[in-house]
Amino acid sequence: MAYSGPYGSVAGVEGLTRHIRYGGGENHPRLADVEDWLTARAAQLTGWIAAAGYVTPVLIASYPEAVAVLGRFANYGAASDAEAAQRTGGYSSDDEDRREVWFAREFNKAESWINGGALAGLGVPTLPTPGASAGLQFIPVVYRDTSSTDEFSR
Repeated sequence: MAYSGPYGSVAGVEGLTRHIRYGGGENHPRLADVEDWLTARAAQLTGWIAAAGYVTPVLIASYPEAVAVLGRFANYGAASDAEAAQRTGGYSSDDEDRREVWFAREFNKAESWINGGALAGLGVPTLPTPGASAGLQFIPVVYRDTSSTDEFSR
């Protein structure tokens, strides 16, 4: 099944990680793994976008520039996951600038980029801010005088 998420692409991740041999096996991710990582990274981006008050999802037909940047961020995140899948030794404080760490740092910059208003600069609208009465329900109450009983008597 081909990845059809809103941001990023398998080809974009492959382009960032050309040295990785995809196809499964020990320490070799499958293309399905890349699709899963892209799906998760796109969901994380969508969460950040919604939390910042923007309309989600950001669609390529309406905001191609914004989707291009978000796709790059998603590719960085999935590339970090792909690089991490290559490592059998785990984390080493002596080797902090490994490729997966660099890709992860680049992906994490998306949150501050989104919160900084960059999407608005690319035309993505924000949701209306709820007013003071948001969440309240107004129900009209009709009072009737029941003290008079002779109105409809026979």
